[in-house]
Amino acid sequence: MKRFNWALTLLFFGLTAHLAQASGPGPERILHLLSYVGVDYPMTVADGQIVDQGEYVEQVEFAEAVEQILQNLPATVQSPQLLEDSRTLKRLIDERRPGQEIKAMTAKLSEAVTKAYDIKLAPRGTPEPLSVANLYQQMCSACHGATGLGDGIAGAGMEPAPANFHDTERMNELTLFGLYNTITLGVEGTGMASYANLSESQRWSLAAFVAGYVTERPQGKVTSPFNLDQLATLTPVQVQAQGQNVEQFVQLRAHPDVIESDKPAPLVFAKQTLAQSWQAVEAGDFEQAYQLSIGAYLEGFELVEASLDNLDKALRKDIELAMFAYRDGLRDRLSLDELQGRYNRAQSALDQAQILLDEGGLSPLLSFIASLIILLREGLEAILVLAAIFAFLKRSGATSSLKYVHSGWIAALVCGLATWAVASYLFNISGASRELTEGMTALLATAILLWVGIWMHSKAHASNWQQYIKDKLSASLSSGQNIGFAVLAFVAVYREIFEIILFYQALWLQAGPEGQQAVIFGMLAAAVLLVVLSVVIFKLAMRVPVGMFFKVNAAIMFALAVIFAGRGIAALQETGSIVSIPLNLPEATWLGIYADGVTLMSQAVLIALIALMTVYQRKARI
Repeated sequence: MKRFNWALTLLFFGLTAHLAQASGPGPERILHLLSYVGVDYPMTVADGQIVDQGEYVEQVEFAEAVEQILQNLPATVQSPQLLEDSRTLKRLIDERRPGQEIKAMTAKLSEAVTKAYDIKLAPRGTPEPLSVANLYQQMCSACHGATGLGDGIAGAGMEPAPANFHDTERMNELTLFGLYNTITLGVEGTGMASYANLSESQRWSLAAFVAGYVTERPQGKVTSPFNLDQLATLTPVQVQAQGQNVEQFVQLRAHPDVIESDKPAPLVFAKQTLAQSWQAVEAGDFEQAYQLSIGAYLEGFELVEASLDNLDKALRKDIELAMFAYRDGLRDRLSLDELQGRYNRAQSALDQAQILLDEGGLSPLLSFIASLIILLREGLEAILVLAAIFAFLKRSGATSSLKYVHSGWIAALVCGLATWAVASYLFNISGASRELTEGMTALLATAILLWVGIWMHSKAHASNWQQYIKDKLSASLSSGQNIGFAVLAFVAVYREIFEIILFYQALWLQAGPEGQQAVIFGMLAAAVLLVVLSVVIFKLAMRVPVGMFFKVNAAIMFALAVIFAGRGIAALQETGSIVSIPLNLPEATWLGIYADGVTLMSQAVLIALIALMTVYQRKARI
């Protein structure tokens, strides 16, 4: 157990070191500097002559900083061109070229840096400007003024002066992301400090709040012709050049919370995103097409998998295989003809699912059964783990250690609900991030279950058990063992929370008003069954002989380790993190058995390892 704790410690410090390394100036800082050069340079030079010497020197320094940061960033295939463009920008500034030429160069370089380092320019959730009105007064009004005029007492005499958010001409040159970036990073050499200590949602909301000084808040909800990405990344000048309604754009980017939600249904989203993926293929951008194909599955189709299983399990499997085949084809750069065939098959299968779900729907009975199965299936694995731990602690007399296990599963429930709340209301956590979390948690659970199973198997021999009891007369386990069981209880429960909530959200929508009461009854019935099963499992575990108890418990731990390994790898395959090798075999996903060569091979290796360890323990007792 001490080795296990050391492993966790090393993992923690490794992650801490990685985060510390990643905290230096990054590509976002480049976009921040380029934004200032693009907006401020035209006001420092006119007809080849410097109008404001102090501002001009600042533009030179910013351009030099851009080149220096690029040199220190991880190299990409675009790095040579980025460095060349940064030097060109510096040369153009040295030559005092016209402002429009500099603005065009900064825009070109910003776009290239964004693409090279895959920078997310839009908020992950809808900014709420009204929620930060008091925050602005507390943190910003001293310099920028109570009404955003740049006339705050603390800002008097500052050079440069605090920004006046009522300056329409300047605000029209800025993007919402540019304002967010300034709040996040601050401006070196000025009174504008970094507010990276604020949450991401607060910083985006402050950016929208200050952008609202040049416009009025709409009355009630409105329909928007602009999506959140456009509101964050376009300037009013660009919108006007495109012939769109610039007044509406300025109003909506400052008040995105009034936009009526038009998020499509999961299957519609899957079809639309898959279509966007094919458009990217036609444009020659295979990487973007690949990422969109993953999003189509994780953010769209996966949300209705459980519901579709209740109507046509074979169709659900066909769609899954078709979408994976198209995704793998993108990864392998197949010919356009073959890719189009795979794309058409996936879209056709999604059309069939749409018709089936629209026409068939879920009756109250099916809604009840689906609800019952979801909670029962996802909860049974956690119950088996917890019951095994509780029975062991009872039989060993270490009842004082039960509090650690209780704290583990209770913390998992709290963290799981908190994660769901964050994902739903604060940040738009992607399906890939969700599956990555599930996959890594499942593999961590596999490792812990394997360790616990081997340890319990070693106690199956009566003499070993008697010696163990003799050593533990204090009826309390070591701190390391307590932590190990608490972590196992936490992981076993936490990994189920995502899927339970996700599936119930989709089921609730599909059941409709007529079936939603049945969904609730299904949940209650499943909860009662889980309680009964946990009591029965615990009672049986307490009655069987000691040797049999440990053998059965070890077998349960080993079986769950194999199941979790299959599920963990499958989740990572869905994100594209691990390659998949589809096989024409039957599968039982609830047992972690998938028709895939990678998962089956990994589970076979795990089973072989378990067999070797148990044989080794038997020989050691002889």
